[in-house]
Amino acid sequence: MNKGLVKEETIRRLLRMKISWAGKVIVLIGKDTHTRRWVNWEIEQAHKQNKDIIGVFARGATDADVPQV
Repeated sequence: MNKGLVKEETIRRLLRMKISWAGKVIVLIGKDTHTRRWVNWEIEQAHKQNKDIIGVFARGATDADVPQV
């Protein structure tokens, strides 16, 4: 059952398009960033598209909060 949710492939396609339009990709790193479902995927896609990736620490974030990729 779909439950009215957007399909993952649709989300991936839209995110890839937005990443391709961007000159750089900024990742806000907070206390839960490393646990977010899409963060690593977005970073991987930005890397595949040869985008500059800039990590910005939110107040109180530490190196332990950095996403795996």
